[in-house]
Amino acid sequence: MLAHSGCRATEITQLLRSDVRQEAGIWYLNISDKGEGQRLKNKASKRLVPVHSNLLKAGFLDWFAQG
Repeated sequence: MLAHSGCRATEITQLLRSDVRQEAGIWYLNISDKGEGQRLKNKASKRLVPVHSNLLKAGFLDWFAQG
């Protein structure tokens, strides 16, 4: 996940199900500090990160939904 997203480990581990979204057919991660317990390193850390096609092929969405 880290190698395919460029996200920090702390950003990935604090993701909520609601942070995995789809818009115009593109799945992405909403990296923010809006959820309970979520924090960002700095203001520039807030961003949308597309989910890499390799992660989609490997079943990321199914795995994340089971969480």
